[in-house]
Amino acid sequence: MPIPIKADPEFTRHMVDAGYLARDPFVFVDVGAAGGFRSKFDVFGPSLMKIGFEPDTDGYETLNEQPNERIFQKALGNANETRPLYLTRSPFSHSMLKSNSVFWKRMWSNTVQQEVGQTNVDMVRFDDLSKTESIGDVDYMKIDTESTELEILRGAETALRESVIAVECEVAFYLVHHERCLFADVDYFLRELGFSLYALETVNLPRRVTPTQYLTNGSDYNPDNPGAYPKADFGHIIGGDALYIADFQDGCNSAKFDSLPKLLKTAGVFDIHNLPDCALELIESGVTNNIIPDEVLAHSDRLFTRKHSDLYEDIRKAGRHFVPSFMKPLLRRVVP
Repeated sequence: MPIPIKADPEFTRHMVDAGYLARDPFVFVDVGAAGGFRSKFDVFGPSLMKIGFEPDTDGYETLNEQPNERIFQKALGNANETRPLYLTRSPFSHSMLKSNSVFWKRMWSNTVQQEVGQTNVDMVRFDDLSKTESIGDVDYMKIDTESTELEILRGAETALRESVIAVECEVAFYLVHHERCLFADVDYFLRELGFSLYALETVNLPRRVTPTQYLTNGSDYNPDNPGAYPKADFGHIIGGDALYIADFQDGCNSAKFDSLPKLLKTAGVFDIHNLPDCALELIESGVTNNIIPDEVLAHSDRLFTRKHSDLYEDIRKAGRHFVPSFMKPLLRRVVP
């Protein structure tokens, strides 16, 4: 489940329009980019550089490289080698690790992870590729590879230490794949590098024994659709998406936050993910250390503006806990 974002990050838009990032673009790395780049960073406009990785041929062919984009048909990991990619019924569930079929047979969505074949793909370490391809500094890494997130992070440790300010990473709370690392492993690794957890959106799946009428999308759920997942207001929390951001007060990150563009890009990440207090704290620190000019602080009120879609999100979340179950179908029609 994607991390919620602000409808209109007004502060970030203003900083871009003012030209603060004209010579230092926001570099976004998308690992597992099948289906296209996410649009949440489009607010950076011409100051945005996108780099995508997608090893699967079908997924790679959905990507059409545009100006300010670089796309590699490679898998990332912690070794330079050839590895099997296990293909599943859902094209968005292909993985470098085999699915735990015993677990999936217990779930309603047991066909999504059904293995239908395999192919060999080239795997590289990001730190090594960054040198050979002259990628340079990276600001944000999104990793969604259905199993190998920790391997990828280990292969990008130099980038994480030297330039990356945020990591958006798929995490697992159960061994849905054999030999898969869990949330605790990813969390420990990133915390040791000075990153803190700022957001966590979890995914729960109902057991196969659940009667269809108790699925919230029961009438629409089609098990023959390879990309379909059943939904319910209950179920086993199996995974989710986590957002980690480098802590500017952690001593190991001091070199990352010694320039105006880096501080403003980090404030932009906070702004986009609706963390205005964190952005303001960072900006005030930058002003105190004579890195950020006072005029930037003068526009910090833009961080706290709220749009209708933010209010809708509040209503949607409240509905999970306070709306009677018989009214939730109506709420979903009004507030998708």
